[in-house]
Amino acid sequence: MFGGWFASGRCAGPRRPPRTSVRVLWCLMPLLLGAALFFSPGPVAAAPTRIGMPGFEYPWSAVGRLNVAGHGYCSAVMVSERHLLTAAHCLWLASENRWWPAEAMHFVPGFQGDITLFADVRRYWVADGYGYGHGDAEGWSRDWAILELDRPLGRETGWLAAGGAGAGTVAAGDSLVTVGYGQDHRYRAGIDLGCRILSGPPRSPLIWTDCEALRGGSGGPLLAVTDAGVKVIGVVAGSSARGQGGGMAGVVPLSSMADSRRFPMAAKIVAAFPERGKAPPAGGTVPAEPLETMRVLGDAGDVPAGLARLLGRVGRDGVTRP
Repeated sequence: MFGGWFASGRCAGPRRPPRTSVRVLWCLMPLLLGAALFFSPGPVAAAPTRIGMPGFEYPWSAVGRLNVAGHGYCSAVMVSERHLLTAAHCLWLASENRWWPAEAMHFVPGFQGDITLFADVRRYWVADGYGYGHGDAEGWSRDWAILELDRPLGRETGWLAAGGAGAGTVAAGDSLVTVGYGQDHRYRAGIDLGCRILSGPPRSPLIWTDCEALRGGSGGPLLAVTDAGVKVIGVVAGSSARGQGGGMAGVVPLSSMADSRRFPMAAKIVAAFPERGKAPPAGGTVPAEPLETMRVLGDAGDVPAGLARLLGRVGRDGVTRP
C-alpha cells in the first residue's frame, strides 16, 4: 500500500524487496533503442544543449538540492508553497535497509555552492507499491515521492505548475527542459535544453528522453516551457546507462501520479497541487524574471527555437502568476 507518512523518526514504509542489480533496465535496452528509432524518423535532431544554472532566478529557483543527513543528495522540484517532488530511491538508506527519517533532510532551492534559503522536511510520502531495487519499468514508474516542508518556502522561491486537468501533458510547440544536480553540476544545477521524448506511455510506463541522466540528477524535473508558463511533466527516476549514468533519462510522468487506481493515496495529494505555477514576489530574495538566463541563451547559438522567447515571458508577462 501507500508508503504512508514519515515524520519524527516514524518510518513505516514498504519493505525492501530482494536485492537486485544496479537500477538499470538492461533487459529493456533493445526495446528502448527500438523505440528511439521508431519515434525518431528522418534526420537526426541536434543533441540537447547543456548549461549550468545561470543564476538564482525563477523558474530555476523552484528546483534545488535535497540533502540527506550529509550522506548524499538528490534533486527536487517545488510544486506548491510547501510540497516537493523527487525520486523515492533518494530517501532509502540502503546500507541499513530502512528509510531516512524526515528530520534528516533539508531542501536548498537554487543551490549554487552557498545556502541562501532552505527548509527542513516535515514529512514525506512514498508512492504505493514502491520497493527499493525494483529493476523493471513498472518498478521504476513507482519511484517517486512527495515531501512536505516545515514552512511555506515557495512563497519566496515560487513554484512550478503541476496540477489541473492538463497536468504532465506535452503539446506541440512546447520546449522540454531537464534540471538537476548531476555529478557534473553538483554545486550548480545543470539544465538540458531541447530534450526530445523518444518513448513513453502507453508503450512504456516511463517517459524516455534524449536528455542525459547523471547521478545526483534523480528527482529533478522534466519541464515544458509553454505559452502559459513552465510546468512539470515528471521527475527523473534514473538512467538507461550503467553506473555513473549518462544515458537516456527515464522520467516518471506526472500524469501517472494522478492515477487513483495505481496510487489511491498519492492521487489525492497530487490533485491538490496548484494548477498554476507562481513566480516569487517582486522585490523579494529571488528575481521573478530569468534575466541572466536570457543573457546566457542569447550568447548561445544552438538554443532551441522559441525557448528564449517563451522564457522571456516568464515573470515579465505574469503568465505564471495566479
